[in-house]
Amino acid sequence: MVEVLNPQRSMARHPLFQVMLTLQNNPSADLTLHGLDVHEQAVAPDIARFDLTLSLTEHYHPDGAAAGIDGTLTYATSLFDRETVEALGNRLRRLLSAVLQDPDRPLSSIDLLEPAEAALPYPDLPEGSEGLPLLDLEELFTRQVRRRPEATAVTFGEESMTYRELDRASADLARALAAEGARPGALVAVAIPRSPELVVTLVALLKTGAAYLPLDPEHPRERLARLLADADPVCCVSVGAVAADLPEQPLLVEELLRRQERYASELPPARHHTNLPLAVLYTSGTTGTPKGVVLTRRNVLTMIDAVQRLFALDDSDVVLHKAPLTFDASIEEIYWPLLTGARLALADPKAEADPQQLGEAVRKHRVTTLDVVPAVLDSLLDHARPDGYPSLRRILCAGDVLGPETVRRVGSETSAALTNLYGPTEATVNATFWHATSRSDSTMPPIGRPVPHTRAHLLDAHLRPVPRGVTAELYLAGEGVADGYLDRPGTTAERFLADPFAADGSRMYRTGDLARWNRHGVLEFAGRSDQQVKIRGVRIEPEETAAVLAAHPGVSTATVLAHEDRLVAYVVSSAAVLSPDPAVLRAHCADLLPPQLVPGSFVFLDRLPLTANGKLDREALPVPDRACTDSPPAPATSREQLLTSLFAEVLDIPQVNPDDSFFDLGGHSLLATRLTRRISETFGAAVLPSALFTTPTPRGLLRDNFGQSAEPDPYAVFAPVLTLRPGSAPALFCVPPVAGVGWAYARLLPHLARDIPVHALQARGLVPGDALPESVEELAADYVARIRRIQPEGPYHLVGWSLGGALAHEMAGQLLRAGETVGVVALLDSHPQTHPGNAVEDVTELAVLGALCDHFGLERPSAAGAEELRRFLVSFLASQEDFLFGAAGAEGLDRLVEVYTTTAQLAARSQTKLLAHPRLLTFTATEEDPVGPDSATRWGPYVTGTVRDHPVHCRHTEMLAPGPAAVLGRLLTEELAEDTGAAAPTPQPSTRDQTEGAS
Repeated sequence: MVEVLNPQRSMARHPLFQVMLTLQNNPSADLTLHGLDVHEQAVAPDIARFDLTLSLTEHYHPDGAAAGIDGTLTYATSLFDRETVEALGNRLRRLLSAVLQDPDRPLSSIDLLEPAEAALPYPDLPEGSEGLPLLDLEELFTRQVRRRPEATAVTFGEESMTYRELDRASADLARALAAEGARPGALVAVAIPRSPELVVTLVALLKTGAAYLPLDPEHPRERLARLLADADPVCCVSVGAVAADLPEQPLLVEELLRRQERYASELPPARHHTNLPLAVLYTSGTTGTPKGVVLTRRNVLTMIDAVQRLFALDDSDVVLHKAPLTFDASIEEIYWPLLTGARLALADPKAEADPQQLGEAVRKHRVTTLDVVPAVLDSLLDHARPDGYPSLRRILCAGDVLGPETVRRVGSETSAALTNLYGPTEATVNATFWHATSRSDSTMPPIGRPVPHTRAHLLDAHLRPVPRGVTAELYLAGEGVADGYLDRPGTTAERFLADPFAADGSRMYRTGDLARWNRHGVLEFAGRSDQQVKIRGVRIEPEETAAVLAAHPGVSTATVLAHEDRLVAYVVSSAAVLSPDPAVLRAHCADLLPPQLVPGSFVFLDRLPLTANGKLDREALPVPDRACTDSPPAPATSREQLLTSLFAEVLDIPQVNPDDSFFDLGGHSLLATRLTRRISETFGAAVLPSALFTTPTPRGLLRDNFGQSAEPDPYAVFAPVLTLRPGSAPALFCVPPVAGVGWAYARLLPHLARDIPVHALQARGLVPGDALPESVEELAADYVARIRRIQPEGPYHLVGWSLGGALAHEMAGQLLRAGETVGVVALLDSHPQTHPGNAVEDVTELAVLGALCDHFGLERPSAAGAEELRRFLVSFLASQEDFLFGAAGAEGLDRLVEVYTTTAQLAARSQTKLLAHPRLLTFTATEEDPVGPDSATRWGPYVTGTVRDHPVHCRHTEMLAPGPAAVLGRLLTEELAEDTGAAAPTPQPSTRDQTEGAS
């Protein structure tokens, strides 16, 4: 059957099936042998032929009556353990017993749970942890005002407010807002950037009993108008700085406080607001319309009580508020510290999109408690100083799936305790928690156990609990479950169901998330049961984006799916439009949707694929390729080449074209921050993320000078060291070829492991005022001094192309003689200097200019002399807008020629020395001379160890072109991973170990 069906083979499983049931129901054989007593003996197999095998045998009495059935479960120990298999057997026994007792009962009514599984797990709380007094939120805040009136309540930049000052300012504003209609049960829209005014406003609304509707002034006006129309607040409160961005004229906080003497001196008594709404947060909607989640004061009180029981904030703690007000985590960040006597630190409104700025806020405010989504946490760790973030005591990670690598990094790079939190807005921020430990392994972190006041149910389609290990839909119940959706009774009834396990008639929330209980009673996340996704912590219903796209006149129909960390729109054009411009569709979406809901890519189809029953076949939709595939135009200038390499590195794709949009290739705000930081480091310009949003292509950024008004420094990228990728690990130092320019090494970045720092050295003499060296040894010593300033200790990893290889060889010798450790030494199609002085006369200005023409792929004018070639090159370089050479004009070319000539003459006079190193890594360009000597042959006499050579099918001048660079990057990464750099080398016989060629 295997031969006939020819299924896909795998060493991990049987090709036809993996689970088998056998029933031995034949009568036992009566074997009689003369003179012998014969007994049947069962034989247990030593191996499991399948993943799981249930072997049953029927038994009979001598009179033929049935004597029962017994059997064995055989399992593959690589997939199952004994406890799991015993549980499976017990559940089968419960099922069979129930069916025998009542053969007519529905299968869905049979309870398979063991008694221990039916017990709800209760969270492990810190010893002696205490919750909050059962008071209203306003009373809890007033308690802190009375207890610590002069303690700092809020800090923002250099500003601060004490609890007394916050209480007075909020009371004044509360009286003004009450006069404008903010009374218990009313809804007030709040459109205020992160600032002390925002905190004063929220505490003021707490005093009035009104709820708030958060609005993000940076969202499109049309979307804000739709939310205001849907929620119908009594008024909108803002500040002058953003009032013009709103669709209607708001009340200004500064004006209300200025004329607060006009309002009543006291607020009406308000001490029974527990069941009134506190906030209405709009989330993405499956019907294409966002829906407002109504959170009550009781919801928020029990949420804060739960986190206080788990983490026990005290007066010394500082909590950072950095989440957008429209994000439910902001409720925890703002109210938790203010109701427990801790300090609330406000990050700059732009900080969340800038990990470096966010990290500085953590340091400046000495933050102890940080709630952050995994993507932002990874970026914070990337930007951390060597001591990490010493003030942090606890990191609460929520909003998206937490990966094991992030858990490992937090444990090794910080001293903070990490907790993975899970919870939809409808369950008031947090529903489950899991404390990471030093023993956490490489498996996916679980989402944990229910927080206090919360119950978690994993239920099947009939709302019955499932056994441990079975994936099912997660339902949440308890005090944190929201009231429902604002003015959406039908949608509320679909998602908020009567809790069959509660005697008080309360409701549970159907999350749509899939999970399973593991053997320890801990929840493991298993994806979604619908199309809802989370991208960088924001919950998104793709149908909302699809509905907006379908409203465009150029679109007949559209569907939207998530691929990795971006939305992809699949569009069928209308009959009137052949294929709408993606930029037009993106702008259309950006006018109506928040940034997270705008697609990153568009795929145009003749029609959407359908299944046999007429439904959308999502599996048949093509996967978009973020890299370019249509014979891309190569970068026209060296600066374009360098910048496109940085784009590719940050986006983690092989290649980027000069006219590719950063956002079309899957870029987002966090990556934009990372890219602009890399551009600033490499080009020496202070580039802001806003420049990338305005001009998202490499060519456009260069044309607009990165959004800066000043003219670029023509010599900025001739710095002695060009930092292509920063980092604290042992770096790869790239030695330039004869011209002394190192930017070509940027082509390696997308293909090197991301944790490898890369620095390109550049020759002296390219910048005005630099003195030229007088020998190869002096030039190498200058390079050595530079890399030791960057990295004081070894191992030093060196790579050099052409003459740069000979210089790297000399540098390695100088480092070893200085007692330093040298790791990888890689020579790219390089030759040792073997006949000093013989070729000096060949290094003329005409020869150098001709070599530069060859480098740029130019056909030299026939019979041209040096002066004509010089004019020809200056004209070409100026036309390329190439600031590496063109902006410096003839002077820049003069310096390049002088460096080239001097370095080549020094090399011609030099003699390569013997290097006491265990191994050289060489690469040989084979296209020009496929049968010539390889680098192992050339370099063998000049190293005491082995030479490992890799042939590369390219020309010498193409060694760092995109194709060869991909090969070099992969092999260099492997070599760097192998290298231990543990000890200085010892001399050994020279051998040659040539590997299979790479192309």
